[in-house]
Amino acid sequence: MTNRLLFITHQLMRTGAPLALMELIRFQKNRGCYIEVISMSEGSLRAELEDMGITVSIHSGFLQDWEIFIEKFKKFECVFCNTLITFEAIHVLNHTDIPTIWWIHEPENYFELYKDVLPDFAKLNQNISVISASPLISDIIEKRYGTRPETVSFMVEDLSSRKYTRDKDSDKVTFICVGIYSHMKGQDVLADAIKKLPIEIRESSRFIIYGDMKNSDQEILKKLRGLEGIDGQILINDSVPHQEIVEAIARSDYMITPSRVDTVSGVSAEAMMLGIPVIITEACGIVGIVEKRGCITVPAEDSDALASAIVHAARIKATEEYENLRSEARIGYESAFLPETFYKSMEKVLEEKIPPRRIVFWYDGHDVLDQFSDRLVEAFRQMGYEVLIMGRQDIMEDMRAFAGFYEKGMVTAFLNYNFYGSFLELHEGENFWTHFGIPQVTMLMDHPFCFDKAFAVYPEGNTVLCPDRNHVEYVLKNYPNVSAAAFLPHGGFEYTEKCKAVSDRSIDVVYTGGISAPNAYKIMPDFSKFVFDAKNVADEAIEILISEPWRTTEEVLESCLLDRGIELPVNELRKVIADLHYVDLLAVSHYREEVIRTLSKAGIRVTLYGFGWEKCEWLKNSSVDYRGRISAYDIPNIMSDSKIVLSTMAWFKDGTHDRVFNGMLSGALAVTDTSKYMTEEFSGIYAGEDYSIEDAQLGFFRLTEIGLLPDMISYLLSHTNRMQQIADFGRVSALNSHTWRARAEEIDRDLLQFL
Repeated sequence: MTNRLLFITHQLMRTGAPLALMELIRFQKNRGCYIEVISMSEGSLRAELEDMGITVSIHSGFLQDWEIFIEKFKKFECVFCNTLITFEAIHVLNHTDIPTIWWIHEPENYFELYKDVLPDFAKLNQNISVISASPLISDIIEKRYGTRPETVSFMVEDLSSRKYTRDKDSDKVTFICVGIYSHMKGQDVLADAIKKLPIEIRESSRFIIYGDMKNSDQEILKKLRGLEGIDGQILINDSVPHQEIVEAIARSDYMITPSRVDTVSGVSAEAMMLGIPVIITEACGIVGIVEKRGCITVPAEDSDALASAIVHAARIKATEEYENLRSEARIGYESAFLPETFYKSMEKVLEEKIPPRRIVFWYDGHDVLDQFSDRLVEAFRQMGYEVLIMGRQDIMEDMRAFAGFYEKGMVTAFLNYNFYGSFLELHEGENFWTHFGIPQVTMLMDHPFCFDKAFAVYPEGNTVLCPDRNHVEYVLKNYPNVSAAAFLPHGGFEYTEKCKAVSDRSIDVVYTGGISAPNAYKIMPDFSKFVFDAKNVADEAIEILISEPWRTTEEVLESCLLDRGIELPVNELRKVIADLHYVDLLAVSHYREEVIRTLSKAGIRVTLYGFGWEKCEWLKNSSVDYRGRISAYDIPNIMSDSKIVLSTMAWFKDGTHDRVFNGMLSGALAVTDTSKYMTEEFSGIYAGEDYSIEDAQLGFFRLTEIGLLPDMISYLLSHTNRMQQIADFGRVSALNSHTWRARAEEIDRDLLQFL
C-alpha cells in the first residue's frame, strides 16, 4: 500500500543518524511510498535523495512558520522526525493529530543541552510515538521523564560475503579504533591504556586508529600522536572512505571502542557483522542491544581496565576462546542489525502509527464484473487494506456490516463497477455515500455514453475510471459534476497453475465473447422525439464506422450531424450520442462476426463461447465449435488449454480488453485488433507483415485487413516454437504490468492515497 511519508532530519551529512535514516527511506521508497524530506541543514546526502526522485527542502526551524508547516504536514500520512534536534517540528506536530514518529539517537549530554526547549516526553500527544536507537537512550528518557520508549536500532548492511585479505604482517594481533577524535569517543583513554601495556604485548600488536583530523579535538589528537614514540606499531590515520574502513576492520582481530558516551556505535556493529570481537566500554548502547555477545566490556574512562582487556585479548588470539568470541560477535550482529530485522521493526512501528486504509467494494451479481472485483479485493487486502464487501443480494445485512465497519474509523473510498451501488440512499433523496463523506470511485467497463442517465445524477466530487483514454476525454468534456476522470486499463487473471506448453493444448483458437447486435436493437430510441431524422444519422454512422473502423463512435455521430448542418451545444450533443449509441454495438458485432466467419471459411478451427452467435448462418461450419455462454470464472481455465486466444476490442480505439491480458497470463498467444494504447504498450507481429520480430509479445490485426488474419493464425499454428516464444514474452509482460494486482497498485498509488 502506498503511503505518503515525510522525513525530517537535522542534517544531511554522511554521519550516523542521517545514514541510518537513509536506509529507512530507501526501503520505503522501494515499497512504493511517496516520500519528501525536510532537513534543517544541507549535506551530501541531498544529491542521493534527489537521484531517487525525492523532493528535498531545507528549513532551519519550524516554530516561526508553524501554521504553514501544519498545512504541509497534513498532506502526509505520517511524519518521521530523526534525532532529538528536530524538537521544533515535534512542538508543532504536538498540536495536531498527524501520526508522528520521533527517532532519538543522542546521548544524555544532548538532553541536558536542550532541556529548556525539549517537550515533556511523558506529556506528548497520542499522535506522537517516540522510539530510541538503543536501550541506553531509553534509559535516559525513562530517568528524565518517567516514560520508556521502544528501542529500534539501525541496520548494518551485511558485507560478510565479500572477500577480504589480511596484511602480510598478520603475525601481530591487530586492534582497530574508528571514530572522530573527541572527548566523547575516548581515544585519550585508549592512549593511556596503550602506554600501560606490557612491552611484549605492544611489540606483538598493532594499533590502527582512524578519525577525522580536520574536525577533531586537537588535544585528543595530540595525545594520540604522543604514542608514536613508544614501543609497538601504532598508526594514527585521517578519515578514509567507508569501504576502506570496512576493509580495515576485516583485516583486524579486534575493534576497540573506548567511548565515554556512545548511544550505539555503528562501527562496532560493522565489526560484529564481520565476526570481529569488540573491546568496548559499558557506556556504549550496543552492549545492551547485543546482550554483550562478542564483547569484552570495560568501564568507561578506566584506562587500567582497558589495558587489562587488551592484554587478555592479545593472549587468547590463538585459542578457542577467541574463535568463540568471533562466533558470538556475528550472532550479536544477526540478532540486532540485519537489514530485515530493522525493516521489520520499523514496519511494525509504522503500521501501528498509520491505520490501514479501509474501502468498501460493491458486488452486483454480474459474473464478469464480480470476477474483476474478486481480483482487486484480494490485491487490496494483500496490500494491507481492510475491505468490506457489499451488494444488493442482502442489503440489510450489509448495512449492519457497514455500520460496524464505519465505526472503526475513516473509510477511504467506495469502489464499484458501472455505477452499481452508487445511488444507494440513506433516506429518500440523500445519497448514502455522500452522507457518510465517503468518496466514490466508479470504474467503467463500457463507454461513458452508455451511462448518460447515471452521470446526470452522480453526486459531485467523485471519480470515474475508464478503460480507454478517449473515454476520459469524453467524461471531462460532458460531465462537469465528476471531479476527476482517469485511464485505468483492464487487468488480467493471474493463472497460478503451471502453464502447459502451447503444443500440449487441445484448443487451437478460442474466442470468448458474445455479439451484441440483438441488444442493440432493444435500446434503439423512439426516433419520433427528434426534430431531425435521427434514424438516418444513425444508419450513416454505422456505415462510416464499418468502413473507417479507426474512428470513435462519438466522433462519427457528431460528424454526421454537422454534415446536416446540425450543431448542438455540448449538453444536447451528449444526449443525442447517448440515444444513438446502439450504432457502437452494431459496429462491434459486425467485426466480431467478420473475424470468426473469415477464420472458419479458411478452415481454421475456432472454439467459440458467448451469447448471440446462434443467429449466424455460418455457425454450423465444421471449423466452428460453438459451446454457448459460460461463466466468466471458467474462462481462464479454458484459455489455459488454448494455443491462441483471439480478441476483438469493444470499439475501444485507445484502450484495452481483459480478454487479451487473460490470454497472455494463461500462457496462450493473444491475438487482437489494434488500439492506440495496445500498440504503444506491446511489441507485436501484424497480420500480413513480418512474423519474425524477435521481441513480439502478441499478435495484432487491423480491422481493415481481417482477410490477412488467417495467414497469420496458420503460420503461428504451424510454427509451434515461434508461437511459444511470443506467448512466453507476452506472459512475462502481462505478469509485470497488467494483472489486477497491478491495477490495484495503480489505484492505490495514483488515487486512493490522495482521497
